Amino acid sequence: MIFIFATAGFAYAQQEKQLRGSKEEAVEMVKKAVAMYKKEGRDKTFAAINDTKGDFQYKDLYIWVIDVDANGLCLASSLEGQD
Repeated sequence: MIFIFATAGFAYAQQEKQLRGSKEEAVEMVKKAVAMYKKEGRDKTFAAINDTKGDFQYKDLYIWVIDVDANGLCLASSLEGQD
């Protein structure tokens, strides 16, 4: 079992409110990621999530995926290595 989340870069978003994603946009992004995972599988979905020019990084929103043990499985590649 895995969990798919959308989250936002809050510090940047507060500086640039027009770039801030809405709750509704975050929910739609998660639904889209789950649908892709069910249809295309893990590898294609994770590649799409990691694509910095793809559909899973929008405004200050991005998708991340963890397993039941809270191990990070996938995070937007533009954020890798950042705490």
